[in-house]
Amino acid sequence: MGKSFWEPKFKEQEDFLSLPDTIFEGCFGGAAGGGKTETCIALPVARGFHLEPRFQGVYFRRTNKQIEESLEPRAKVLYRNIPGTDYNHTTKTFRFPSGAQMRLSYLENMDHARQHDTNEYNLALWEELTHFEEQVYKYVTFSRVRTSSNLPAISRSAATPGNIGHSWVFERFIEPEEKGYKIIQETIKDPVTGKEKKVKRIFIPSLGMNNPMLLVNDPDYFVRLMMMDEAEQRAKIYGDWRAFTGQVFREFRSHHLRNEPENAVHIVPEILIPDFWPKIIAIDWGYRHPTFVLWGAVDPFGRVYIYREYVAYETKISEWSADILRLSQFDENIVDIVIDPSSMQNRGQDQTIFEQFVTQTGWSQTRLADNDRIGGKSLVHEFLRWNQRPKRFEPQQGFDLDRANFILRGSGAEAYKRYVAIFSKEPDEEFIPRLQIFNTCKGLAKVIPQCSYDDKKVEDVKKFDGDDGYDCLRYLLKAVDLHINPQKYEYAKRLKISNVVLELESSQKTSADWTRFYRKMEFLEAQTKEQGAVVRAPNRWLN
Repeated sequence: MGKSFWEPKFKEQEDFLSLPDTIFEGCFGGAAGGGKTETCIALPVARGFHLEPRFQGVYFRRTNKQIEESLEPRAKVLYRNIPGTDYNHTTKTFRFPSGAQMRLSYLENMDHARQHDTNEYNLALWEELTHFEEQVYKYVTFSRVRTSSNLPAISRSAATPGNIGHSWVFERFIEPEEKGYKIIQETIKDPVTGKEKKVKRIFIPSLGMNNPMLLVNDPDYFVRLMMMDEAEQRAKIYGDWRAFTGQVFREFRSHHLRNEPENAVHIVPEILIPDFWPKIIAIDWGYRHPTFVLWGAVDPFGRVYIYREYVAYETKISEWSADILRLSQFDENIVDIVIDPSSMQNRGQDQTIFEQFVTQTGWSQTRLADNDRIGGKSLVHEFLRWNQRPKRFEPQQGFDLDRANFILRGSGAEAYKRYVAIFSKEPDEEFIPRLQIFNTCKGLAKVIPQCSYDDKKVEDVKKFDGDDGYDCLRYLLKAVDLHINPQKYEYAKRLKISNVVLELESSQKTSADWTRFYRKMEFLEAQTKEQGAVVRAPNRWLN
């Protein structure tokens, strides 16, 4: 194992390094401090790959900053023990005396992944695999890791619970056997030979408490970890993958993946939006947090196209209001404009944010967005859904043509159609997913995969810095749903009013009760302001 260079400090490190090349994917880690990074850096030398002139390896981190602050300095320390090894900082490539190369590279998105299309890697290493999106990992691993010599073609990774890739890493490597050491096999039909092949992967767990060097060098490290919240403790100390519920919108696809339906993608090239399509604007205002704005158009089949986004940091209301107005000046048939309900809060100014926006734009029919977080999350799921829903009924047997013709002659075409429908198979859905996002809306595309479940409110998305795009999307899709299904929202509005009236009737009707009643009615009025007119407004400016 190359003891003069480096040797494993505990059993799990040695087990991971000793994985046979017949196991295509290996994932190492779990808890913090488990020696994951050092093990992966050492792997190409510990396995003797650096002695092969044709060897090409790559070590991925999500961002360039992570490479320069963590991976690069640690790799330099380890590889300098091999005389004659050179490092090119510009290309971030270690070149060993044999000519073998180990490259450091970052992958933030699929655009970066596709930049590797002409490359061939014998070894791909992934530092903190949960920082990557599933499609990025799969694309590079299954298309760029290959060999044209006697060298291996393998992928090895290090992972810690949490972050945007938690769910897919958990399902791929850990869930089949959470204690690890179980080979997971996927049977794939070879398109060349027609034979079935087994593609293998495995998870090797590692705990920082098993790392003797960490316990010697920093014995209080785990004491400090105990100061974190419970979920983080369980993940970082014990490698508990169930401490995190993971990514919420796992159905989101920025690029089409192999073996999935052609429609399974949400980020699409721009198309020309027809003038007559209804358009909706949603605003999540902010100052220290950004103001995030989305424009959506609804096609005749109920599919939504997010065709524009706007993000402003530390910008005055007068400025971002003017920007929104200018960007919208050629948009015909704007039917609704909704803004974050917190814009109605009194902030010690003459006008609320809501009132200032209406004054600045002249859009008097702007209304407060529906901030139902759970309902909004469910709606996002439904609009992202690209797989066919289960059939709602089974067609009956025993269609009688004579009876059908009798119904047609006696009761007309509509009755005939209803009879035929009883025996007809329910058609597949044609226009899914219902959400399409133009590839120019990069902020929204970035935030959707970052959404994870709240540790306490288990059905809700956890709030995080940068979630403004997600909140804005909720507001917009709620407004779309109102436009398409106004009846259910009218019922909900009337139910709220009824509850406020019943509350008053059950009270002692003091001046405080009447004041509370009027305030609630004013809030409901503002929340549903001109809702019917907004839904039907045909003009450009909604004045």
